[in-house]
Amino acid sequence: MAKRSCIIVCLDGVTLNATLFFPEDNTKYSSNCVLISPAMGVPSNFYFDFATHLTTFGFSCLCFDYRGCFSSKNGVNNSMLSLRDWGAKDIPALLDYLEKVVKTEILGVNDLKIIYLSHSIGGQLLSFCPLNYLEKLSAVVSIASQSGYYGLWPLVLPRLTMLVYWYLLLPLYCKIYKNNVPMLKVPSKVVTDWYSSGRCENYIFDYFKITTNPSSVLSNIPVTFFSIENDFYAPFTAVNWLFKKYTNIQNVKSLTNFNDLMKYKDDFHVLVSVEGLIAKKIGHFNFFREKISKELIWNDFIIYLQYLLENLERKNPPFTISKL
Repeated sequence: MAKRSCIIVCLDGVTLNATLFFPEDNTKYSSNCVLISPAMGVPSNFYFDFATHLTTFGFSCLCFDYRGCFSSKNGVNNSMLSLRDWGAKDIPALLDYLEKVVKTEILGVNDLKIIYLSHSIGGQLLSFCPLNYLEKLSAVVSIASQSGYYGLWPLVLPRLTMLVYWYLLLPLYCKIYKNNVPMLKVPSKVVTDWYSSGRCENYIFDYFKITTNPSSVLSNIPVTFFSIENDFYAPFTAVNWLFKKYTNIQNVKSLTNFNDLMKYKDDFHVLVSVEGLIAKKIGHFNFFREKISKELIWNDFIIYLQYLLENLERKNPPFTISKL
């Protein structure tokens, strides 16, 4: 495995720090690439073990920190930041970098097929991304990406807890810590956008008055969402809301063992509900933890990603499925 530190300059001059992983043997280079969009308050190095494992299958992988966070926090005016910036400015700059630098100068491949692999809030950011940049994606795969609207949490305790977060704790933290919320290591202005959106029934689409519909592009590429049973941070109803927003269909399949994931390989758009013992082990964060998931999940999951990219000629089937 080879690793390279990257500095990516966004159109507004903000720089992002990222790390590119790719096979050490250049005879194993392929056009398959994964861009990992992290969860709120999670540093890019959390995903390094998974990125390293991807290279053993010939993938390249770019991990990064959002502007204002961790390795990308320097030189940023936090008071001017918005959650929108992460999707409208950071994601396009990363896709440009993959296309203009990684494809030609580093890997030297004729084509680059990019899977946008998101964790939690990373999946929401596609709502801000310009449509012409969404068109650069070959597939979208989201782990526990959801709406943040509190009303999608189950009654009574989970929803009450979210109300406390959105109306009491996070506003209090942002009032105390004007620049950066230390518990999350995220700029206070971004956290304000986050909890304010969580009070809106249509989440960021209401709060930011988003008028473009990402489904106009995403409906034309493979989209797979994973919901984890009993994940407090991303209950099924919240994950399903975002999945339907992006695909305009309802197609839910159950999974209790990742050995069976390929059963759903030909579902162009699918929400996979991970259930049972494996769901308890994964939770919201452990999908990317090597000790928990390398043997249980990673190989089967990456084989699934390979299939998605090797079969991009598939078209979205003209039907709607509903199975719960």
